[in-house]
Amino acid sequence: MKKVVLSMVLLSSLILTGCFKDDDTPIIIEEITIINEGNGNGGNEDSTVDVTGAILTNTTWTNDNIYILNQKVVVDNGATLTIQAGTIIKGTPGTGSLASALIIAR
Repeated sequence: MKKVVLSMVLLSSLILTGCFKDDDTPIIIEEITIINEGNGNGGNEDSTVDVTGAILTNTTWTNDNIYILNQKVVVDNGATLTIQAGTIIKGTPGTGSLASALIIAR
């Protein structure tokens, strides 16, 4: 009986220890950069805007651009991100700490 209880306590502590592992991967903050300004043929194709890092000031994403999230994009506490109706937002492929995400700080 004591061996069973000791085994359960040991197993529980092992499981709980595994739950507390943090991801300490740093986030690199970069500027917003326009990758492509339309198709170059004079058409009305939407511009593609590459977004990475932090949004520190009030910003509006308009529906005439396509926004591509590269990894984590954080809207900083105190900043407001306004997204117009019909705006297209996409994420680049990635998983774990490399996954694309739009994070709103409080």
